Parts: sequence; structure tokens; C-alpha cells
Amino acid sequence: MIATSLLLSLFGGAALYADDAGAFLKELTLPALLQRVAERGPVARMQQLEILKSDTALKKESSAYTPKIAAGYEGKDTRNPNIPATMLQGTRAFSDTYFLSFSKQFRTGTTLEVKGYDARVDNNLGERPEDKGTLLENFGSPPLHTSGIQVTLGQELLRNYFGFQGKLNEQIAKNESERKRNQLEYELAQILVGAMNQYWQFALAEEQKKAAEALLQNAGQIRNLTVQKAGLGLAEYYEVSQWSALEQTARIDVENTGVQREEQRLALLRLLDLPPETNITLDGKNGIPLLLSDTLPADLNLEKDTELALERRPDLRNLELQLASAKTALKLAESQLLPSLAVQGTYDSRNFGRHAALGPDANRGVYPESTIRLQLEVPLWDEGALADRRDANLSIQQMEIQKADAIRQARDEIRVAHEQLLAAHRSLSRMKDALMHSERMYAGIVGDYRTGRMQAESVKSALDAVIQARLGMAQARIAFNMALARYDLLCYRLFEKNGIDLEAALKRHSKSD
Repeated sequence: MIATSLLLSLFGGAALYADDAGAFLKELTLPALLQRVAERGPVARMQQLEILKSDTALKKESSAYTPKIAAGYEGKDTRNPNIPATMLQGTRAFSDTYFLSFSKQFRTGTTLEVKGYDARVDNNLGERPEDKGTLLENFGSPPLHTSGIQVTLGQELLRNYFGFQGKLNEQIAKNESERKRNQLEYELAQILVGAMNQYWQFALAEEQKKAAEALLQNAGQIRNLTVQKAGLGLAEYYEVSQWSALEQTARIDVENTGVQREEQRLALLRLLDLPPETNITLDGKNGIPLLLSDTLPADLNLEKDTELALERRPDLRNLELQLASAKTALKLAESQLLPSLAVQGTYDSRNFGRHAALGPDANRGVYPESTIRLQLEVPLWDEGALADRRDANLSIQQMEIQKADAIRQARDEIRVAHEQLLAAHRSLSRMKDALMHSERMYAGIVGDYRTGRMQAESVKSALDAVIQARLGMAQARIAFNMALARYDLLCYRLFEKNGIDLEAALKRHSKSD
């Protein structure tokens, strides 16, 4: 059977000969097809690349804790008027500062900056021509050099105590990254199920083409038989014309179904990332055999499958993450209403030296400088922070309602899919009986027609019944397998059942990048 030989070939152990244009696949199974689509399918590959970007928000949130190094130079030249107020400053002052700093913000909310600097200060006091020979000449001095290491520590003690807000923002970003990853994983699962459906659409197109060819063959045989009977006077020649017309109609159907079959074949090859010249046929001799399942799974259990689905389905896990993020956002909004108490301390080693003439008791040496700063900030009637807290509470209530509704909807979807699966299996069994009876009836009527006991209309009706029964059988088998795939997807057990670990595949792609 067409439906029975094509499905297993595409899904099982794959042997791809891609060295030439005549590459073809043999003896594939369902796990092999799913694995190939997950690894080689164009749409699936794009989804996998998109998954690699799912942690962007988390990385951006973590960038605030990146260490930073800075270096620079600052030069200053000041000109003063020659007036009594600037007599002891000179008319020009020069300063040059070089610095190199390292800074980092920690997840505890602590800020650290270590800065090394070298500064030079000079002026033209006592160096001007008019200062020569005057008292001002005695005030002239070499440039003053200072250098040192500054260490600054800062900490928020109330609103963002020990990085509380930063941790909350990082948790929200982490939840968002995981939510996006789950969503893309679920979309990838739907892509794989779509691949199975595309595979079965090819099987249906193949069956339709076979049915049209069978109708053409039978119409030709009956026409030839009618010609013989007309020559013996057992049939009218207009009956020959009737069967000739039916034969031409069957040729048109063969051509149309051939085009449809080719369209489905090319779509399937694109999905599998195979060359367009790959030979795919229904038999296992020169192409790919097909096997569609006709039996219900032995482990089918509605209650158990439903409970497992509620734990595993990415869309339901995402609702849990969104609810957790909403609760975290509430904590963040409440922290914004707290006062801010910041403390900061700085130590500067300040080394005077090199060319400084400071006096007989302090020519050179280290003269450190320490500062401490404490700042309290209390928000008064902050309408924005109050609105954020209100919105966070409302978001939690909305997410709880959405979660409860989604769980109920998931239960209903699985129950309906279970009933559809059972109904599709009953329809398949009935179509098997219908096909068997149609073939028996057709064989009997053709035998009677040979002996002149039946009219051509009876043969035509019986032939149509057989062709429709065959098509109905193929459609029922495909509908059953589609219902089974939909049920497995809703229960999120399709890939586990076929030995495919999507998460492991995604991690392999992440490591490769």
C-alpha cells in the first residue's frame, strides 16, 4: 500500500548519498526524519539560530558588572589679569594631569574605583621680566608635582541594599531569556510536526496518483472488453464510446495528480534539505518505502498524558516564568518607595616630590587625603513609583487568570485530541472494511460483465466505488497519523517517544557557536 510504505522510509535510519544528483534515501524511520528536519531543515535551522539569541537580555543586564579601564590626559592653561588680586598667582598658570583608572560595579551593589594619577602645576610668578630684582622674584618656584593612588568605595544601604534591585532586574532578564528559549523550542516542535504533515501530504498525493493510474488501467481494460462484446453482439458500440470518454478523463486525472505529486515531492525535499533530483517513490526498490501507523499506542493514557503535558509544555512553563517575573517586578516597584542611603569613602595617597620645594621640614613625602560621604534621599509623594507598584499588582492578577485559563484550555485540547484520535482510528477500521467490500463487489461485477449478466454502468459504479474506497483508506490512515501527531504534540511527548532530545540538540548548536 502507498500509505503503508512511504512513512517509515522517511523516518528511520537514513542513508543519504549526496555526492551526485542521483542521491536517494532508503529505510528511513520516523525518528530519523524528525532528527534530519531538526538539524538540516532550513526553517528549523533559522529557529535554532534565533534560539542562540535568546540570552541577549540577560547578557545586556550583566554588562553593568563589566570591569572598565580608563586612561586620559587633562591640560589647563589659565591667563590672569595683572592686578593686585593676582599679584601672588602670576599672570599665567599651567597644569597637566595624567591618569589611569580601573572601576567595577559588583552584584552586591558595591562600586570600586582605583585611580593612579600624576599632576604638574606651575605658574610664571617671579619669572616675568618685570619681576626681576623685585620681591616677587623670591616667590618663584619650580613646578609642583603630585602623584598618588585614589581608592573609592561606594555602597547603597537601603533602596538597593547590597545589590537587591540589580539582582531583581537580572532575575527578570533571566526569566525572559528562558521564556524566549521555550517559545522558540515550542515553535521548533511545531515545525517538526509540520514536516510530518508535509510528509503525509506527499503520501496522499502519491496515493491519488496511484488511484488515477488504476482508474485509467481499469477503464482501458473495460473498454477493450466492451469492444470484444460489441463485436459479438453482446454490447452496443455507444458503450465503447462511453468507456473511451472515461479513459480520456482518467488520463487527464493522471496528469493532474502527477503535477500535484511533484509539487509535494519538491516541498518535502526542501524540508529535508535534499537535492531536487532525489528519487522518492512509494516502493522500497528504487526509492523510499512508506509506513503509516494503523494502531493506537499501547501507552495511551489520557489522565497521565495530561498531567505530564502540564509539566512539560513550553507554553505553560512560560506562563510560570511570566508570573514569577511579575512577582519580581512587584518587589522591584516596592523597593523604589524606600529611602536611599548611600555611603562613599575615598583614600588618596598624595605623594609630593620630584621638584617641589615645600620648606625645610617637608621637602618630599606622602601626605594622604581621606574623604567620606553619606547621603540620605527620601522620596516624597512619588506618583510614578506608586503607579509601578499598582501596575505590578495588577499584572500578577492578570497572569494568575491567564495561567488558570491556559491550564484549563490545555486540558480541553488534550481531551478533544484524544477523542479525535479514537474517532480517527475507528474511521480507519471502517474504511478498511469498506475497501474490502468494494473490491469484492467490483471483482464480482466484472466477472458477471464478461458473461453479459451486468451492464457497463454497473461496472463503472463499482470501479468508482473501489477508487473512492482506496482514496478514503489513504485519507483515513493519514488523518489517523495526523491526529496521533497532534495528540503527541499537545502532550509534548512526540520527541521523547521517538528518542529525540531537542534541548540537547540546541545545546550542541550553542557550543558550536
